[in-house]
Amino acid sequence: MKQHLSTKLLNLLSLIWTLTESTSALGLKVAIITEAGNLNSSLIDVAFARRVNYNWRVLQGHTLSYVHVNVSSCSSHQAVRTVCSESGLSGLIGVGSCSLLDEVNSLSKSLQLPLIALPTGLCDSARLSKDMTIVAATARKTSSLQPPPSLRTTVLQSLQSSLSSAGVSSLTFRVDDTVNASVTPDLVHHLKRLVKKKVFKLLLFASPRNALSVLRLAREAAVMQQNYFWLVLDTGLSKADVLSVTPANANVALLRGSVFTECTAAVMDVFPQCQTDWLRTLDARFVDAVEAMAKALNDSLLDPGFSPGNASCAPLRHWTSGSTVFNRLMSISDYDTQRGLISFNSLTRHFSSQRVEVVASYNELWSSPVSMLRSAQFDASSGALSKLFRYKGVSLAFPNTFMGFKNQTIVACTPESDPMTVFKKIYANNTVEMTGMTLDILEYFADRMDFRFVTKNPDDGSWGAPQPNSKYYTGCVGELQRGVRCSMIDMAFTVMASTEINSVFVLVWIV
Repeated sequence: MKQHLSTKLLNLLSLIWTLTESTSALGLKVAIITEAGNLNSSLIDVAFARRVNYNWRVLQGHTLSYVHVNVSSCSSHQAVRTVCSESGLSGLIGVGSCSLLDEVNSLSKSLQLPLIALPTGLCDSARLSKDMTIVAATARKTSSLQPPPSLRTTVLQSLQSSLSSAGVSSLTFRVDDTVNASVTPDLVHHLKRLVKKKVFKLLLFASPRNALSVLRLAREAAVMQQNYFWLVLDTGLSKADVLSVTPANANVALLRGSVFTECTAAVMDVFPQCQTDWLRTLDARFVDAVEAMAKALNDSLLDPGFSPGNASCAPLRHWTSGSTVFNRLMSISDYDTQRGLISFNSLTRHFSSQRVEVVASYNELWSSPVSMLRSAQFDASSGALSKLFRYKGVSLAFPNTFMGFKNQTIVACTPESDPMTVFKKIYANNTVEMTGMTLDILEYFADRMDFRFVTKNPDDGSWGAPQPNSKYYTGCVGELQRGVRCSMIDMAFTVMASTEINSVFVLVWIV
């Protein structure tokens, strides 16, 4: 009996040894195709080293290496030719524009190599997510946001119709994405039209370069003041990118796929400075893509008939195990990377981001430096928007929405008008100490609208009246127009009383 058990044990050990020995020498390899500036090469190194080769996700004894094709000085066609020159590939990860990913998608189909695509443009998801391709989007996008040129007008019209059906009128214009937006001649003209048409809510779909150029010019055209609300769709932008063109107290929000909320060990593995504003959703999604590809390959290794990459462009030969690995990719569900969950969505053919979040500009005080904070979260499956920022009991997706002056010091210009405004002392720069109802009302507003104030006597002692042959008034009104200040006139203020109807009128002009 003991001899029989010993024989069975030896046979089992022999089988395990045979299986591990037969696969221990496998060297798997994927191609990473990027466009210049889209991805840091050190992140690629760290992702493969820390999250794959030093990790249980690939069986002990195996290695997963990569070849990096960076499209800097060559065309998409040349990038494809470079990939074709590589032998033994078991998968592709593409990071770049829609045109580049279209080329890589065609190669993936021909060679039957699974492709995980990370668009940095607003691609037609239905066009891209087919054959052997899965999209790992940086933000959940509606389909056909940036289709081929022949369809762009139709898409814009469709978008406007959707907004119109929801009772929202819209004005759209397109920036040529083949050149830097800063050299588009009519862009400033378009932005100034927004001021004249009183368009205050703006949705920006653009490549990172053009998005930043549009925002920079919007700032110059005075279309980023506090009463304008910009929602920018993430195409590879970091919070620091947006901050670089966002003035204080502006309302600019970046809509992006959630990254992570805590700096766990798995996060610190690849993002040691995980709290930096330079971290992009694109970076996090790339690491997810590497882990997803590694898991699919790992799960396929013991499948009957699995063979390492044997695809070839010349002569054309597809990878015989490509469909097996692709099916493994499509079967990934709630895979925990310890930074978040990865799941394949069979309806969109995307690796779904767990949530879509809004990070928006915020100043705690009027003079504080602007920062970007997580202000809202959108659940695409339920359509629910959760506002995470609260100020004075109000939930806000745009934290810089005007709710007061945030402790700003305002210069209030008011002439003396006894008994409403009685000057106690006038200083050399025309600031005054005063008493009367004007002071009471200023203190009332300051308490409720969170500002401090300095009162000033107008240089000519009058409230303000038109002047012949001049666009400027006299008095406080004129100083407000001209920006005269001991610092600058922010408010022209007077109180007028009518004894006949026993009422008080307060006239306030604020800039």
